[in-house]
Amino acid sequence: VPVQPEHEVLGQISVRGYISQYAIVSGMTGTAISSKSEFKRTYGLNVTSVAPSNRVKRTDLAPRMYFSKRDKFEAMLDEVAFCQRVGRPVLIGTHSIDECDAISRLLTSSGIDHNLLNAANDLEEERIVHEAGLLGSVTVATDMAGRGTDIVLEAGLDAQITRNYVRLISGLLDDGVGVVTLNCPTNDAAGMLLTAIGADDLSDSVVAFNNGLGTEVVVRANDVSKHERTFNLSFGLGLFVIGAEASDNPRVDRQLMGRSGRQGAFGASQFFLSSEDTLFKDAGLASSSLGDTRPDAAGRIFREGLQLNRNLEKLQKEAGKNAEARRARIEEYTRVFEAQSFAYYSRRKEILCIEDFQAFLDSLVETKAEQLTQKYFPEMLVDDYPRQFAGLSEELDLDYNASASSLRGTDINGLEEEIVELLNERMDRTRENYPGDEFKKLGILLYLQTADEIWKDHIAYIQNLILSTQLCGDHGRGDMAGFTIISFESYGLFQTRIVDSYLPKLAGFPGGPSGGPQPPRVELSQDVLRILV
Repeated sequence: VPVQPEHEVLGQISVRGYISQYAIVSGMTGTAISSKSEFKRTYGLNVTSVAPSNRVKRTDLAPRMYFSKRDKFEAMLDEVAFCQRVGRPVLIGTHSIDECDAISRLLTSSGIDHNLLNAANDLEEERIVHEAGLLGSVTVATDMAGRGTDIVLEAGLDAQITRNYVRLISGLLDDGVGVVTLNCPTNDAAGMLLTAIGADDLSDSVVAFNNGLGTEVVVRANDVSKHERTFNLSFGLGLFVIGAEASDNPRVDRQLMGRSGRQGAFGASQFFLSSEDTLFKDAGLASSSLGDTRPDAAGRIFREGLQLNRNLEKLQKEAGKNAEARRARIEEYTRVFEAQSFAYYSRRKEILCIEDFQAFLDSLVETKAEQLTQKYFPEMLVDDYPRQFAGLSEELDLDYNASASSLRGTDINGLEEEIVELLNERMDRTRENYPGDEFKKLGILLYLQTADEIWKDHIAYIQNLILSTQLCGDHGRGDMAGFTIISFESYGLFQTRIVDSYLPKLAGFPGGPSGGPQPPRVELSQDVLRILV
């Protein structure tokens, strides 16, 4: 891995801070109802539920929890293999790139063609999202990848899937199976299946009845002697979404589920869990509290039912409260920093558009003169004049190339004014090399460059301060108060550092009294000025 410089944050803003810049704010999401109180408290926004324009045909199947991740992944592979057999597209959602890659390797080892969508290959997102709705496609994606885009299903997809089911039924009957039972999640899906079976003109008896959870379609062979051999199938249409792990935030899970069954299309979702998943492992729940066990078609033991659903909902609710509390604490720190950020950028904009640059420069010179006087003669005290004056003289000479010999012996009460005059003379000598508005343009641009460089350091310091406060504090109000005091003291030092760095740069800018060649003049266009704002 090649060595690269550490990344620098040039600027930052929170979502709340960004939204606060707009007078009118609105948005749309399918998962806002559960967070309506936080939307109101944090952003001042009300949440209103809007009924869908099309009837929802998506079926959200009950989650299954296996005892190990290995069993869970094997069960997922079996489900994907069956879906691919009948042509039903599958989207597998994961929490991380690592988990995404692990499932991808399992699919590859099982000979299942698939697409991988994560942050590592987001340049291919458009192609992968397009292919995710095609017949028999399998897509593995992180929860965040591809959000905000519809997975458009291939035209005639459900009809092709239904025909594949009919072929599968016919093959089973030909292989000696006497009864094939298909569990259909909705009456609409059962209707499509019955129509396809009738069109195929199977010479076997077909019975459909409602079992309370959906519609069962039972196909019996005409040969009664075969009826002892039975086979059960789950019938489904549209995109099948598989969740590889439950999130501690139920909104994330619902967003994944919502990738299927959009705009009134058929679809389904199901989460495959394990007791080794982070959410359950950290909770330390007793196995008996998660419901009864039963085997799947391959003999793997899993839990499913009301008890598991209730415990999952409880864990996610508790995790959601903790996450909301963490966000609230972070928001307090962010508000303090954003107050400084808004103040800095507001001041930056004022300086960029300043009319009287000379008055601005004079104020900086006066500030610097006051700092120098207080630094070397604090509170106008003289205890070792030669040493104190030597320090002042050395700083003026090194930073400004200005001789302070004429100031020796000056009354301390008038020293600040004399320093102002000396620094103004130094700035005047630089100004002589830049006629007209050139000196003003140079001064503004140099100030902004200097301030932006130091602002990066201030951001890094505040980030480290937040981290250290959270790690070492007791998460009480005292932590926040201490952070506020220190951060605003740091902001004051940040402003002082700008003056300390800017004035020497301006005084010694190439083309000044050093006699060196003047750099080519750069005219700032209005477009550049707008960008700098």
